[in-house]
Amino acid sequence: MSDRILVDYAQMEESAGQMKKLAGEIQGEVEDLKSKLGGLDWEGADKEAYQAQQTEMDTSIIEIKELLEAIAGAVDQANSNYQATEGANAKAWG
Repeated sequence: MSDRILVDYAQMEESAGQMKKLAGEIQGEVEDLKSKLGGLDWEGADKEAYQAQQTEMDTSIIEIKELLEAIAGAVDQANSNYQATEGANAKAWG
């Protein structure tokens, strides 16, 4: 059994990019939904219930977006670290 790690740098870069793109798309979908729902006339208890749900959803979406961006950043950093380590190892051997 081999004790090696094989890393596909291009795949890591693509995956991080897809996560960043998805984070942006989620935000766009939320803004589109808000625009559509914002045109409705909410009154009384319905207005309060809608606003409470909207606030909860906004918070959740922000958390998901930040999490995706953080994971993408970690994948980018890992990719850089793997490449730097491989370069240092190659230099050490010759």
